[in-house]
Amino acid sequence: MYNRRFFFEVGESFFLTVKREYISIGIAMHDIDFFKKVNDELGHAAGDYVIKEIAALIKGTIRKNDVAARSGGEEFCLLIQCAHPSDAYTVIEKIRTTIAGYPFSYKGTKIGVSVSCGLTIALGKTLDSMINKADDFLYRAKHNGRNRIEGDYLG
Repeated sequence: MYNRRFFFEVGESFFLTVKREYISIGIAMHDIDFFKKVNDELGHAAGDYVIKEIAALIKGTIRKNDVAARSGGEEFCLLIQCAHPSDAYTVIEKIRTTIAGYPFSYKGTKIGVSVSCGLTIALGKTLDSMINKADDFLYRAKHNGRNRIEGDYLG
């Protein structure tokens, strides 16, 4: 999975193309729910396993023209190219449900894992402003119960 630096390098270039050609995009931030509990109860190796599995699930779900990166700790950032604004929500919801239904197991111990997601499809002035907006929605998703998506995708 790409890192934060690569995401910004590719994302900035793509963002400028989007603004010039009026393509729709979505920016999503994902955060693993209760990740500290995994590390505290099962150890950091279990946490690393969860992060790697989630990265693989995200990469296996997104399309070739989408960009996903680990943005830090247990957070992931995605840039979703859309033919229609609802496309971004469809992709992010598929990721969320795939992760929630995945049978995570580390050294014989099953681990219940979910992610909270923030999604914006409102084209901002900068890529950074869209990421910040998606991050605000992410914290709203955590506050409103976790394992959910919050955003401006409904209008």
